[in-house]
Amino acid sequence: MLFLVYIVSFLFLPERPHPECPHIYQVDTHKKVYTQPTAWPRYPGGHDGLFRDFHQHFNYPSKQTCYPQRMVLRYTVEANGQATDWEVFYGIEGNTKQLDSAVLEAVQHLKPFFPGTCYGTPVTVQRYLPIRVHYP
Repeated sequence: MLFLVYIVSFLFLPERPHPECPHIYQVDTHKKVYTQPTAWPRYPGGHDGLFRDFHQHFNYPSKQTCYPQRMVLRYTVEANGQATDWEVFYGIEGNTKQLDSAVLEAVQHLKPFFPGTCYGTPVTVQRYLPIRVHYP
């Protein structure tokens, strides 16, 4: 009998508001950036589409000034799907300014993402993109 009362009371309770997504940091007083939303931003075509579009717009610098390397880019996907604030978060130290600028130039041509959500509401999300740059 107690079990039945619990089920019936659970069905008729008003819906509770969703809690805030965890792992938020505030850039300023008006902008919250999420690092762990309930649904991550997605690129049209998935990872394959992202790297295909990246390589379409990427121009390799000369081999004399740059060498192959792994790098990690940090960026923010806004609630409207635009990817902003691209920066090289990790790369090999040294004279790689040409390679960094070529990579950052290529990502400016990417299509808008499907935004990340927190309990169904589009939110601004910070992401990382590991890439390996090598000569064809």
